[in-house]
Amino acid sequence: MDRTADNETRWIKLGGQDQMKNIFFVGKDVVAVSQSFNIHFLKYKNEEKGSPQFLTYDVFKEDDEVEGITCVAGHEGLPMFATAMTKAQIQLFSYPTFAQVTTLRNKSENTQALSFSDGEILVALSSAPDYALTIWNWLSGKKLRTVLTNITSLDQKLM
Repeated sequence: MDRTADNETRWIKLGGQDQMKNIFFVGKDVVAVSQSFNIHFLKYKNEEKGSPQFLTYDVFKEDDEVEGITCVAGHEGLPMFATAMTKAQIQLFSYPTFAQVTTLRNKSENTQALSFSDGEILVALSSAPDYALTIWNWLSGKKLRTVLTNITSLDQKLM
């Protein structure tokens, strides 16, 4: 099933006050924003077509019981991105093919923030009650370490 669309639309209307935390970069020339079950990508340096390329990726599958994307992160050095959904899993995808690279599974915690290093490390912050910081090697799929934090607020972003 093809879950992408090459649209002619060149604008996006963001809704809600928390939408700015859902904007991220993939590589050096793609900006993206997640909304509900969709991630919208704008490649603003498109040598092939001479104009920006706009793609939408739909993370919803009929057999999934997800309630939407909880957070996203883009790798600034590689054409890939990570999404966390409400099923305590983090999925990594390549761009622009949207091929799944790997799935990282947490126990039962939902993830509220993600951040890539410039290499093979992905950091995930879980939600209440633990607010645990988990460090993954996304290339091997191994969980390297989990540290409990003193965070007391849902309004957190990893940088």
